[in-house]
Amino acid sequence: MQAEVYIAKYTKAEHRLRATGNGCYPPVHEMVEPDSSGWIAPMVRRRLDRLSRIGLTLALQCLEGIERVDAVITATSYGYLAETIRFGRDVLERDERLVSPTPFMQSTFNTLGGQIAVSRQLSCYNNTHVQGVYSFALALQEAYVLLQDAEYESVLVGAFDELTPYSEAAMHSRGVGAKYGLGEGVAFFVLSTNPKDAKAQLEDVYMGCGATGVEAELVSAGSYQSECGEYGTAQAYGLVYALDHLHGSGDVRVIRASAGDTVTEIAVRGV
Repeated sequence: MQAEVYIAKYTKAEHRLRATGNGCYPPVHEMVEPDSSGWIAPMVRRRLDRLSRIGLTLALQCLEGIERVDAVITATSYGYLAETIRFGRDVLERDERLVSPTPFMQSTFNTLGGQIAVSRQLSCYNNTHVQGVYSFALALQEAYVLLQDAEYESVLVGAFDELTPYSEAAMHSRGVGAKYGLGEGVAFFVLSTNPKDAKAQLEDVYMGCGATGVEAELVSAGSYQSECGEYGTAQAYGLVYALDHLHGSGDVRVIRASAGDTVTEIAVRGV
């Protein structure tokens, strides 16, 4: 018999609109950096880049009051673009000689997962999914599978992506963001087998051609991307959007994202 999986807590980054340099495109949805002073020590905060400060703050906020964490699973479409570009630029400008290792250490896809583990002194399972628009759905799917094992009771799942001037120009050149504007975002969720104080139940995570067939109100990409913009793991924002409208209703929502012929759908039921 499969264990039921619930969403106990969630957090997300807030957004504000910023005009683009290209008048042909809608404004960009950029993240508003939360106050991290109560969550990250000053010495640590000074060494972190913007995405890490936002991600770590929201992850720690989501874990507040959660004593047991059995796994940390993060998802990203592009990872730490700003730090990757910074490291590459330093290598070129210094003629491939000695450069600061900090941008390199902060540019790997699993950087945020490691920072969460260090901050909470966790030695549990830790994994990062990097599969474009499918990343978040696959992270949720893995968390669901882990929670079928009696050894797992609580899993932190998060998604993060950032915009840089370079990625903004590259995406605009491919026509991305023409409808809702480009975006970026961070969101975290605590998944648990304990139904107490749960916000919703995770019904299904589907990936394939066509739809799941679950009879529910569809939360299309347009429903939530009008608030957060277009980016790889925007489906995580879509889940927050659905949860905000579900709590206590008992209704089911299906959050959809797609790329080409492949569709990913996340079905959740309010409790």
